[in-house]
Amino acid sequence: SVHLHGAGAHPAAEWLQHLDLSRNEAAALTGVQAGALLAESRIKLQSLDLGWNLIRNEAAVALFDGLRSNRCLSYLNMEWNGLGWSECCAKIGEALQACALRMLILSRCRLSAAGAALIGHGLSRSLHLEFLVVDGNNIAQAGARSLFKAKVECNSRRETGKEALKISSNECNIETREASGFDPSEPGGLYTLDMRHAYDRHILLELMRLVANEKGMFVGNAEIDERYDGSFQPYRGLVVESKVEDDWWIPETGILSFTFGHCRIAASQDDSLGATGLEWRALKDDLLDPDKSSKDWLGMIQAQISGDTFLHFEHAAELLESIESFGNVKDRSSVASMRIEVVKQCYNRLVQPDKNEDLLNMLSHAERIVIEKYLGSVARYFTQNNPTGQYCINLGSKPERDVFLRLVELYNSQQPFINNSKIWYSTRAGGARPQLERCWRNPLYNGQPHTFSTSWTIPSHGIYQVDFVQVVKPSPDSPIPSQRDLDELKLMINVESDEQIRLRKIRSWSNYRENFFLCDYVDQLLDFFHEESSRVELFVIAFSKTVDWHGYKNLLEHLNLAEYQELNKRITSVNLFDEIVAVGYYELNIAIPDDRFIAQELLHLAIIEPGENIVDCQFNGADMDVPAGWAKQLPEKGLLSFNYCREKECISEVINHGAYKQDGNPYCVDNIIPPAHRSTYRAWNLAPYCEEDFIQPAGSAWIKEHKLRRIILKMKAKAKTAEDMFKLLDSDGNGTLDSKEMAMGLFRLGVWLHPKELHALIDVLNSNKSGKISIKEFQAVWDKIEVKRPERPNTFAVAANLLSKLQAAFNS
Repeated sequence: SVHLHGAGAHPAAEWLQHLDLSRNEAAALTGVQAGALLAESRIKLQSLDLGWNLIRNEAAVALFDGLRSNRCLSYLNMEWNGLGWSECCAKIGEALQACALRMLILSRCRLSAAGAALIGHGLSRSLHLEFLVVDGNNIAQAGARSLFKAKVECNSRRETGKEALKISSNECNIETREASGFDPSEPGGLYTLDMRHAYDRHILLELMRLVANEKGMFVGNAEIDERYDGSFQPYRGLVVESKVEDDWWIPETGILSFTFGHCRIAASQDDSLGATGLEWRALKDDLLDPDKSSKDWLGMIQAQISGDTFLHFEHAAELLESIESFGNVKDRSSVASMRIEVVKQCYNRLVQPDKNEDLLNMLSHAERIVIEKYLGSVARYFTQNNPTGQYCINLGSKPERDVFLRLVELYNSQQPFINNSKIWYSTRAGGARPQLERCWRNPLYNGQPHTFSTSWTIPSHGIYQVDFVQVVKPSPDSPIPSQRDLDELKLMINVESDEQIRLRKIRSWSNYRENFFLCDYVDQLLDFFHEESSRVELFVIAFSKTVDWHGYKNLLEHLNLAEYQELNKRITSVNLFDEIVAVGYYELNIAIPDDRFIAQELLHLAIIEPGENIVDCQFNGADMDVPAGWAKQLPEKGLLSFNYCREKECISEVINHGAYKQDGNPYCVDNIIPPAHRSTYRAWNLAPYCEEDFIQPAGSAWIKEHKLRRIILKMKAKAKTAEDMFKLLDSDGNGTLDSKEMAMGLFRLGVWLHPKELHALIDVLNSNKSGKISIKEFQAVWDKIEVKRPERPNTFAVAANLLSKLQAAFNS
């Protein structure tokens, strides 16, 4: 080497084209001298083999630093050298951006996933490299994914007709997912980076890319320790104002500390692997490699269809149908294994979530059994187009972790609407609104309450429970379902006797983008459910997929007290509250944020809407008129109850424009309630008090019967029959009830009545005005007051059973 470069170089060195120094184990000397040789402008070397030379660390850095300025070398073999040091991998990436190499062999060079990512950064900008070999390096899934993305970006930059880059990554342990390390698809968390290290700088670069693409954000204030003595100072350099990476500032020294939030939203058609066609062609090229073993083929599928990668259903189907031509398929069992692996990776990663079932239908019965066992019930029955529901997720299970990530993306997708709503509520009376979590409710991590944020580092294991609520309503141009659509759904569930299977089928049906509910259809579906938990679950399924959702509040009148409380716990009172149909009775604990929010909203409405709105108001059990000071600030705590009423004029204005003489309702389009969102569905018990074309009663005439029904409803939650309740109240056993027995008995059962309510109840019960209530009088009122809609003939079930009998007779 000494005689090949520098002032004393041999004249023959200028026309030396091929040099093989492999298997010399010259270590550092070879690396340093070879780097100097490559940097020499007079040297026209075209191929260089330095395999098996124990080149590593600074020597390797020197070699690739020299390569960076070389414009002649087209072939370099560096196999079996120690190139895994992050500074070396970064230097390889830098060299690939500038040099003229066409083939680079880095087989068995101790490259890691981090090293592959650093090489990939430079590789993505290479203009000349045609073949990269990284066989035998433990780069795992993350490293393979980094190189795959770099290859796609590299090929997208090349001119038409230019040879595309190919990468060989056999025996790279690609089927293994690293348990720890940086993953751009799960970027949330607290970071402490040593900016002297190339890989730490690469992590910051990747995070800045996410910010530039609106898939992440820096949260709070960053700090940096430039002197490495623990003296952190504010750092204001984490600014991404353009998508041009050369404009970003990345420090090269200091300990940088900051928090990062995950902002990726639910995948769209533009996010799929086939959005540009380049990724899809690259994946097919890799899988069609005839030299790839079945193990490497499976690893490639796992690496490339993971993280933030999504597929069109058509591409997933093409993979399945063409499986026998992919890789070295030697027998039918290998074909089945590969088909199963494709579905494992693609399930819940389709940009058309309603196609998951179609994907399963392409499998054989035996293959499907394997897949369903692998997925488990959480991932198998996850409905991304209707995610409102209760989840118990094992974060250590890949398919269930995917569900968790989809929920985070759906959570992010709703934040613009929620932020817009906050602006709407910020100027209203009643004081500052409490900070509410509307989507991510009742979260538990390993059984302990958890405060979720997008900057949370998702653990690799543990059990996460959450009630997820989709608060964004169906689009105004959503297709309106027909009665025929409903009848087909009824026919589908009528063949099942198990209510849980019926619910599963309804949820699956609701996952199709074009399938929605109307309030009346939910009412009809209730006929198929009698268990309390099933009835609640039906309401949960319908919550975010009901087109005429302004009638949803009236559906709640079908629920008994226990059912309503369970629904309220899962969906929450704030999400169930609809100011468009605000008429009703309210019991609110204003120390609870959700109840406080509703109280503030109703107080604001009472101020701007005409007439007497708040009727029979009580605070901590005492009658009262709402103090004027509450318009500025509600008390911090207390039990508030009242009936909210509206006049006919007000109801008409609100149902058309979203508010009384106010603009800006976030659910409106051009300050008009979309016709599709309006409903004609009335609560069965309030219908007699509703004006024509109204779904809520005007005035206050409805209050008396509604109050009586509410009291009986509370009683029926404690006893199944009138006789049972009467015995519970009749403390002296004399067969009659007086006012004291009624009051004390109800209080003992947890039903507290204001004196006015008690007198009104006794007045209704004691028909002969004797002051004593008999079992006969009690039974009469008990039977008269319906707590749910009277049963109607299930004509559909009768017709379906008749059809079944006719079919059986025909078959026989």
